Amino acid sequence: MSWAEQVPLPPGAQLARFAVGERLEELENAARVQPIVRFSEGCSSTSVTWVSIDGRHRRLSSSRSARCYYVLSGELAFVLGSSPPVHVQAGDALVVPRGCAYGFEGSATYLVMNTPAFEPGDDDYAEAPSRP
Repeated sequence: MSWAEQVPLPPGAQLARFAVGERLEELENAARVQPIVRFSEGCSSTSVTWVSIDGRHRRLSSSRSARCYYVLSGELAFVLGSSPPVHVQAGDALVVPRGCAYGFEGSATYLVMNTPAFEPGDDDYAEAPSRP
């Protein structure tokens, strides 16, 4: 039994275990995703999702959430708005403000944190999925 299982958690605390079997494929974004945690307290909420990508993610924006991308391994090239690409590598974090159109590509594993928490339909895609 791990330490977290032996100690009672205070109200509002959450322990999330990484469950490999729950990954979802997003073929149109060259990604595999796995929701890790969804947290709500009072009027604020946050979600964290593990993602593995090898290719290009379609350009999108979210009018509802700010997002923080934390790269665990590999490298991604982000284009935020009309700015030149910014290269984000393992150990780097990049915050994308609410309403900012962006796209990215590369080969990496990363966490994306959404505040408020991600809800289906939050992604506003600027382009249709490419056909295989």
